[in-house]
Amino acid sequence: SIDDSLLTTARIAISNQDLIDNEYLLQLTEITNTEYIYYYSPTGEVIYDPSDMYIGWQAQVGDPIYDFMTSGETIRIEDIRKSTDEDNYYKFAYLKANDGYFIQVGVRAEYVLELTAPYEYQNVIEDIVIQNDEVIYALILDGNKIAIADSNEESIGIDYSSDGDYELAINGVPVATDHYYAKDSTTVLEIAYPIYEDGEIIGILAVGYALSFFNQTRIYLIIIFIIMGISFVGIYFMTLYIQIFKPLRGLDDAISSIDVESTQSKRILDEKSVFSGIYQTVDNLSKRITDENSKNIRLNKRISSMAYTDYLTGVPNRLAFIEKITEIIKSVEKLAVVFFDLDGFKSYNDTLGHNFGDALLKSFTNRFNSVKDNDTYFARYGGDEFFMYHRYHSMVDLRSWIENVASLFDQPFEVEGVEYPLDAGIGVSLYPEHDTSIEQLIRKADIAMYYSKKRG
Repeated sequence: SIDDSLLTTARIAISNQDLIDNEYLLQLTEITNTEYIYYYSPTGEVIYDPSDMYIGWQAQVGDPIYDFMTSGETIRIEDIRKSTDEDNYYKFAYLKANDGYFIQVGVRAEYVLELTAPYEYQNVIEDIVIQNDEVIYALILDGNKIAIADSNEESIGIDYSSDGDYELAINGVPVATDHYYAKDSTTVLEIAYPIYEDGEIIGILAVGYALSFFNQTRIYLIIIFIIMGISFVGIYFMTLYIQIFKPLRGLDDAISSIDVESTQSKRILDEKSVFSGIYQTVDNLSKRITDENSKNIRLNKRISSMAYTDYLTGVPNRLAFIEKITEIIKSVEKLAVVFFDLDGFKSYNDTLGHNFGDALLKSFTNRFNSVKDNDTYFARYGGDEFFMYHRYHSMVDLRSWIENVASLFDQPFEVEGVEYPLDAGIGVSLYPEHDTSIEQLIRKADIAMYYSKKRG
């Protein structure tokens, strides 16, 4: 949803807070297809803005930004609202970091509608029914034959897994059948057709047409054949063309925006018959829906990956570490949390420049990735601070592993062919001996690291 996309973009920015500047925010707007990202101080002043137009702007009392800043909330997603200083309408999401700095992410209202309206399954279904008088109902089933969209909204969620005709449809066989539709007290012809994504069937689209529409065509056929039996005059052949093929073409046009999938009983549609054009137009809609769905899935996967990866080094970030340790701690008996920061890094960074500092951090993380295995997880906390967890079985095992980690600092780190020595202060806390809370384990490892550095 658009709410999730805005909030995910804000989380990416906050998780890389030490990298934020105008250029970084500009790149983030391009990657995530958002339009506005602003970084505020705890007092509501714009610190960074990709357009460089609002830097120094200050939120005032009564402004929605000021309301969020003083609310005590860490997350807020606004409904579409009018801008406080212009006539345009926007949708904004906010996310506040632990230090009080916060991110505002937004898009224009027109863009929200452009993203959400055309390809929402329920909107597609409702458009089919509204735009075609002969259509009584329409629905979409997922791969488990559960209704995920239905023109009769009360039927959303119904399980059709026991329906034999839908079973044919989900296996790629287009099906049509007529049945009595009690809701409208009428007989309908239901056509069902599989929805494909990347060559695989992911669901079914079913459309119920008023059978009277087809009966009218049958009546026309009977009349025409009687006339043909009386005379072969050219006018009757013209009537044959008008009365048979024109209604069928009208049917083709009526469902040209639909992706149809089989739904009911034993009358299988012959794709070589006069209805073959219907299947082509139906298939086009199927591709339209599934192509957009695939594009959204790929974009969400890319955004999700960025939210859990450190922008500079490519290793997992703080958010990824917290989620990973939260999951692993449920299934282990012993776990060591290790917190360390790099001694001497600040001096290199100050004297040789930030670009050198970035390269040195990458060299460091490349080496530390070598100790990763199924029992070990390595992530960047922020700046020159990193943390790890290690699943161990005994203190002998743990001491050996810590010595192995410490030995990684024995050799200098190489940047552009030149070697630079680094050391680190290391602190360790143990689960469950020292605490069972993840937050407290990290805090105690940090404290242990501080005392380790103090003692030299």
